[in-house]
Amino acid sequence: MRVRLAIALTLGLFAGTAGAVAYAEGTSEPSASRQAPGSGLQDLVGRLNARERALDRRERSVEDREGDLREAEDRLRERLEDLEEVRGELDDKLAELDAIEEGRRAALTEMTSKMRPKQAAPFVAALQDDLTVDVLDRMQPAKAGKILAVMPPDKAASLAEQLTAPIPLEPR
Repeated sequence: MRVRLAIALTLGLFAGTAGAVAYAEGTSEPSASRQAPGSGLQDLVGRLNARERALDRRERSVEDREGDLREAEDRLRERLEDLEEVRGELDDKLAELDAIEEGRRAALTEMTSKMRPKQAAPFVAALQDDLTVDVLDRMQPAKAGKILAVMPPDKAASLAEQLTAPIPLEPR
């Protein structure tokens, strides 16, 4: 029996534990219910390798998505810079148009101030009310009063009321 046990141990080192047990039991093949030597370890190694490959694929996918997000962020940043540049150009154009309008209103006020009140009254009365109020407001009060005195009373009263109304603040 000792010889058989020694042979079984030797076979166990070379052929695996299942082969040694089978020889010790007197059979030549391991039973079907038992796994082949190292198959549990090989199975575990195979599953770990598969898991590692899956993690590598997922990591590459995440890296690709991060790259796509960085590119999209860069495109958005460039677009925002373009829009800010356009906004600056629009602000410049609006400031230029405001300056032109201011110059025209100042010229209209000066021209109307040089007219006699009887000549200026029908001209000023025919303008839109907001423009009329602006022109009268820019004039010297004595000159504006003389023009209002020559206008029809209803129109003069409406304009005088608008001249004294509080100025609304523009939201920024």
